[in-house]
Amino acid sequence: PDPAPSFCIVGTRGEDRPPDRVVAGEHDFVRVAAAPVAGGGGGRTLTLSPGHYVYAVPAGGAATAGAPRLVAAAALVVGDTLRDAAGDALAVTSVTPVRGVGLYNPHTVSGDLIVDGVHVSTLTTAVAPAVARSLLAPLAWAWRVGVSRSGLGGALHASVPAAVLALLPTGESH
Repeated sequence: PDPAPSFCIVGTRGEDRPPDRVVAGEHDFVRVAAAPVAGGGGGRTLTLSPGHYVYAVPAGGAATAGAPRLVAAAALVVGDTLRDAAGDALAVTSVTPVRGVGLYNPHTVSGDLIVDGVHVSTLTTAVAPAVARSLLAPLAWAWRVGVSRSGLGGALHASVPAAVLALLPTGESH
């Protein structure tokens, strides 16, 4: 296969979601608005599940120099700093709980996504990040050595039984 991208660009509008991955019904989400720290246009708004991790520098940190860490969307606060696709700093201006139709969360080899122009992780609080990376590592390795997507299809698209998920440690929110 083609080399795997280092990240995947995803939008939250309906046409960007593959129809086989849309979850029926309404669910809780978090809508995050952020504006460029350097000023000017280019603000971003993204909607994600409350437990979806984003890369953020906590409020009060050095927005342009601080190393981002994984923070659950629901734990973001006004003043936290995110990064856009180009790596530029975005200051969180609002965090609002919303209800909506399910969104799509692909997993990439790198574990990173660009969602509506914001750099986020594919990981969620459902499984601790170190455990999730360990579980996904064999799939990433298989992709890198040339196993086709169809060969990984069952592993990547099948649901994990709730009993298995219950055994795994969950991730922290902040």
